[in-house]
Amino acid sequence: GTNGAGKTSILEALSTFSNSKGLRNSKFSDMLKKGENEFTIKIEIKEDELINHELKSIFCKDKARKFFINENEVRSFQAFRKNIQMLWLTPYTERIFTTSSSSRRSFLDGLVSNFDYKHASRLTEYEKLLKQRYRLLKYESYDKNWLETLEDNLAKLSVVISCSRNDILIRIKDMLKYPLEEFPKIDIKFDHSLENHLLDRPAIEIEEELKKKYFESR
Repeated sequence: GTNGAGKTSILEALSTFSNSKGLRNSKFSDMLKKGENEFTIKIEIKEDELINHELKSIFCKDKARKFFINENEVRSFQAFRKNIQMLWLTPYTERIFTTSSSSRRSFLDGLVSNFDYKHASRLTEYEKLLKQRYRLLKYESYDKNWLETLEDNLAKLSVVISCSRNDILIRIKDMLKYPLEEFPKIDIKFDHSLENHLLDRPAIEIEEELKKKYFESR
């Protein structure tokens, strides 16, 4: 297709069924056609020529997104996306090797979310708690009990998130034991990260250590 024909728009529409905003990371409000207040994307997943699932997502301006499976509305996005696993590679993806480690973590988290459906919501909750802790620390008269509760939850979430990442890394390493013909052998691992500690130490011990570090960094 020629430039502006809508090739990327089709791919972006499909990518909105994943755990993220879409391959261009656009706001849903930016995807609205000028003068319209909502748009709908529907896909049919077929297996052996039979329609297995029909998924529909409705995006309303200034309102919550709605999800339907076979015309039945579902409240949870996690239940919605269990029907489809998705990961995309674009020309921009190669930048994960040259940019910050956060880009590589984001790419890995996209993989993890296809196997652990609660991973994305844990990441969102972690970021939310981190911002709450930051806001509390801005004031000298913060509530110490509330801060301790936040740090306890942050430590627990950190360990669970890291365990999910480790699980996927182990799966990938198993696949890479047998490299493709004409390709060099590849090794993939975490470098100077919490995930490494969880490979040889109890999770509860790591949690306590994290809480101590949060306390010391106040």
